Amino acid sequence: MEYPIFKYMANAKEFLNYSEDGVVCDCCGKTTNIFTDNMYTAKRINAICVDCIKSGEACKKFDGEFNTVTIIDNKEAIDELVHKTPAIQTFQEIDWPACCNDFCKFLRIFTDVDFENEQIWEDIKETFDEDEEGYSIDYVKEMDLSYLLLYKCEICGKHHIKIDVD
Repeated sequence: MEYPIFKYMANAKEFLNYSEDGVVCDCCGKTTNIFTDNMYTAKRINAICVDCIKSGEACKKFDGEFNTVTIIDNKEAIDELVHKTPAIQTFQEIDWPACCNDFCKFLRIFTDVDFENEQIWEDIKETFDEDEEGYSIDYVKEMDLSYLLLYKCEICGKHHIKIDVD
């Protein structure tokens, strides 16, 4: 199986569930090793394969969504992120960041290398919304890095972070 590429998520495979024995996709009925069980829906979901995520079929079948978003004036981007992009498993519900009337690509959980990168910090100082996040940028520098999610706007190239604390 060729692994699909998600527009708004780099390395999605790292953030999805894996079963060596395989599980049956609730949407298409095929056995899969890589899946998600994370979807906003009233239905009970055990596993959804990456093909059913990427095609949007799972959201149609289960009347669900994978992500919550900041509303932007770009219906195609909203559809892609909400219905065709796997959710990042987080402690709390996070609105996916937007920039340049599109959503940013989730890169990874923040690392020491990111912390030392001056360009990333310059971008974050510019794009960080203290009121929305509830923390000052100075406090963010002292946080456990595993609470920071790193995104990048594919249009202007600026980095953004979201804070995920439990």
